[in-house]
Amino acid sequence: MNNHHTSNLYIAAVLLTQTVVSAQSSHPRLWITAQGVPRLRALSVDKAPSPLGFIPADAFGAIQRQAESYLNEKDVTYTVNMPGMSSGPAKRWSYTLSDEAPPRHDDYSHYPPWTGMSREIEQRIIHLAFIALVTQERPYFEKARQMALHLCKWSGVWTDPSYGNTGACLDTSHLSNAVALFYDWCYDQLSPDERALIRKALAEKAVDGLRKAIPAYGAVGWPNGFAVLTSALGTCAVALRGEDDRSEQWLSESLKFTKEFCDNQGKDGGCMEGPGYGTYGADTLAKLLCVLETAGIRHSLLDHPFFVTLPKYSISLLCPNDKQQTGFGDCWFSQPFPLCMTLLARRGDREAAWYLHQIGAVQCRNIEEFLTIAMKPEAFTAPKRPEWNPSRAFVDVGYTSLRDGFSTQAAFMAFKCGPPEQIVGHNHYDHNSFQINFNGTWIATDPGYAAYFDPPDNKYG
Repeated sequence: MNNHHTSNLYIAAVLLTQTVVSAQSSHPRLWITAQGVPRLRALSVDKAPSPLGFIPADAFGAIQRQAESYLNEKDVTYTVNMPGMSSGPAKRWSYTLSDEAPPRHDDYSHYPPWTGMSREIEQRIIHLAFIALVTQERPYFEKARQMALHLCKWSGVWTDPSYGNTGACLDTSHLSNAVALFYDWCYDQLSPDERALIRKALAEKAVDGLRKAIPAYGAVGWPNGFAVLTSALGTCAVALRGEDDRSEQWLSESLKFTKEFCDNQGKDGGCMEGPGYGTYGADTLAKLLCVLETAGIRHSLLDHPFFVTLPKYSISLLCPNDKQQTGFGDCWFSQPFPLCMTLLARRGDREAAWYLHQIGAVQCRNIEEFLTIAMKPEAFTAPKRPEWNPSRAFVDVGYTSLRDGFSTQAAFMAFKCGPPEQIVGHNHYDHNSFQINFNGTWIATDPGYAAYFDPPDNKYG
């Protein structure tokens, strides 16, 4: 059987195994179901230590305090100094969230202020909506609704008109994810007119552009953007299942694009854009997989070789001393793929669970961990250190690690020479770069981001 035929069969299997375990019109269904809400509320006040050592009520309290800080904000204002090109002067850009869309910046069209702005808005809406869902306290809902309805009343689509794109960009994904989760988690408190307004906005201000942009960007040249946009398309589709006749088509497209992302990563493991941007893409897709799980939509995506090889990649390239993975290209020191590895651990992968313990990602530090770990802590209580040799080469992406097993005292070296043929964004000119850690100190590192908007300095970096 040839590879093309195999790929077609895989896509068909993914699409044909979709099932719905409850009525499509029921809410919530994204990350949590109505059946799971009582347990979520019980955990939010549970003072007994979990099997992983954290106290659920304390973890929830930290999330609620963050939401309270957003609740007490008089305005939501985002300000950034947009850097000039080639050492040109910076320019201040500022926007306060309202029914009016942000101002244009055509004279600084090289810089995307909407990306940071959309993340700030997303964080606020999701925190407020989550606390509203759990506590049923009206002020959190009111503040989240105010913000979401502002977005829905913007005159244009949810993407920066000055930056220039094919209908959607990273900003579209963050804003649509926030509005979709708010719509799902706070559905019962919304009026029919508000629900209709949000559905219309998700379709016209997000989905229409996402469907144009994703295939235009492609999974090869800009993998993380392709993945982030794909996740948003799928999340919108699931949020509107049973309420928009087009949602099934959107969902099918998002599943196809998700597989396309996976197909274009390292055949023997790893992300083409390195651990930093690779995590941005892969872990954002993992959010979609969480959505599919709670919505009862079956799929085979976690059986894809990309996910199957991810524990070996993540563990091999993790410095055994400081538990950080090296950064190359536009990347940085990080502890990558926590949500992807959480999903694998929940499926019974004990090596993935071991990795999460190594990087401290089982303490319910955020909403994602509360919904995936606090709700099922038993999946993480029996981690298993790998028995294989962690000195490994991932030829397709061009990364390798040299280390003395799992000794925390020995030297660790990471080396990059690739990808050997594929040109990938955020994986630039630093072939043959190496990084060395010894005795708790990084004695050779990669500069990562360096003067991104100054071409000579950026090339040097």
